[in-house]
Amino acid sequence: MNYNKTRRSLNTTDILKLCSILFPKRTKNILDKIIICDKKILKLTEKLSMQYKLEIIQEIEEIRAENNSNWMELIRLAFEHAPDEAKVIMSRVHKSDEQITNLFGELSKCLEK
Repeated sequence: MNYNKTRRSLNTTDILKLCSILFPKRTKNILDKIIICDKKILKLTEKLSMQYKLEIIQEIEEIRAENNSNWMELIRLAFEHAPDEAKVIMSRVHKSDEQITNLFGELSKCLEK
């Protein structure tokens, strides 16, 4: 599973490289937003580990949704301006996602027992 995570990170890095080449300033602005969201999520998950509250989970969910929008903006940029390269990268992302889904299925079956 660590191999899949590494491969998925490489795919993300490829999107970032592509967008950075095409639109360095715009990509930096999006990455700054992602970093801010990630820091908020880290603080909230730390709180959650100390005390269980549904409000914290809701807040994490909202920030993750915002962060997903930021990542999708990078993918949109890549497809709009370098569609052939973006297709190759997203094909690899899809393959990794498929493997992760299968592993979650296996894990779920183990938990049923």
